[in-house]
Amino acid sequence: MVLKVEARLVVQALAALSIILLLTPPGLAQLARKRASTPLAADEEIAWEKYLVQDAPEPTFRFAVAHQHAASACFGYLYITRDTIRYEVRQPLENREHGFSYPRSSITEARQWRVLGSRMPEAEFKFLGGKIYHFFRIRESMVDEPSPKFRWEDVRTWQPLIEAATRFNEVLRSAERAQKAQEPVASPGPRVRVMEPAVGDPNVPTEVTQPVVPVRGAALDARGVLSVTVNGIAAQLRSSGDIKAVEFSVDGVTLQEGLNRVTVVATNVDHRSTQLVVPLWLRSEAAGPAGAQSNLRTSPEPTGPVPSTVPPATSPATTPPPAAKVIPGEPVTVEVFSEPSGADIMLDGDFVGNTPSILKVRPGIRYLNLLLPGFKPWEQLLTLDPGGKLITIRGTLEKIE
Repeated sequence: MVLKVEARLVVQALAALSIILLLTPPGLAQLARKRASTPLAADEEIAWEKYLVQDAPEPTFRFAVAHQHAASACFGYLYITRDTIRYEVRQPLENREHGFSYPRSSITEARQWRVLGSRMPEAEFKFLGGKIYHFFRIRESMVDEPSPKFRWEDVRTWQPLIEAATRFNEVLRSAERAQKAQEPVASPGPRVRVMEPAVGDPNVPTEVTQPVVPVRGAALDARGVLSVTVNGIAAQLRSSGDIKAVEFSVDGVTLQEGLNRVTVVATNVDHRSTQLVVPLWLRSEAAGPAGAQSNLRTSPEPTGPVPSTVPPATSPATTPPPAAKVIPGEPVTVEVFSEPSGADIMLDGDFVGNTPSILKVRPGIRYLNLLLPGFKPWEQLLTLDPGGKLITIRGTLEKIE
C-alpha cells in the first residue's frame, strides 16, 4: 500500500515537472501564482455559440487546446459532439499520433486536474481502458500560429471543455438560443403608398368612372426595393439613385363594373413582400346619383361643378357594401370585413373572395376563416338560419410577431 502511494506521488511530481518544463524561466513565477490563486472559473463569459462549428453535419463544439505530455505539448482542436470526443493535432506534425477519437460515453471522469493537491487550470479526461489526457484551453488563433509557444497569458478557463463533454445537450441549447437572439430581424417588407387613383380609407372603395386607370405610387424599404407589381403587371420603377425609395407606375389597369381590387405587391432585396389592396368601384353608366353606390367615397374631382352623372362625395355613416359573390343556395346575406382589409375569405375550406365582400351563403353551420400574410388566422363558426336577416362579420387580425 505504501508503495502504491509513493508511486502515485512520483507520477504527480513528474506531471508537475512536465508543466514547469513547458515554461520559460519567468513562467516558474507565474506557475507559483497560478497554483496559489483560485482556479480559473469565471474569468470570462462563455459564449457557447462561438464554439459551434458552422455547417457541420451534426452539432459540434470545437475548442483550441494545448495537449500536455512529458516535457512538451502539442496544439490542436478538441471536437465534442453528442456521441464523440475527438482531438485533432495541428502542430507540431510529428505529434500527430497524440490525436484520438472516442465515444463520449467512454469518458469515465472529466474534471479540473489536480497535482499534489493543487488545482491546475486545465481539464483532465479519463476514458475506459485507462487512457488519460490533460488539456489547456488556449487562445483560438494560437493553434494556427507558426511554432506557437506555451504562455500563461494564452490560457483560457478549462470549464467549457468539461461542460461540453458532460452536459452536451444543455450547453447546445444555450448556444442555439444565443444564435437565434443574434439573428438579424428580417425586414417586414416595403411600405407602399398609392397616390393615383387618390384613395382615402382603404376599407371604403373609391369610385372611378374610367374602365382603364393608371396606377402610380411609392415604395420604401431600408434594405432596398427590388420590384413592384400591380395586378401581376411589373411596374416601371424610378428613383433618384437610392433604391430604398422608388416611385412605381403602371400605365393602365383594366377594371370591371362594380367592385375591383387593385393589388400592389412590393418586394425588397431580402425577397420579403408587402401586399396592398386598393378597392375601386367602377360605376355603371346606368347608375344615377341616387343609385346603390351613392354612398361610396369618390376620387377628388376637378375644380368646378360636379357633373350630374357623378354622385357627390359623402362621408358614409357605415362601410359601403362591396360587390356580392353568389354561392349556390344563397338565401342568407353575409357581409365580411377585416382589419386590415384584403384578407382571403375561406368558407368551409373554399376561397370565396377577399375582404370586404358580401356573400350569399346557404343556411346551416358554416366555418369562416380569414387569412392574410403576416397575420394570425382568424376564424368563426356561423349558424345561419334560412331566410335570416343580414349578418355582418368583422374580424380584427392579429399581427404575427
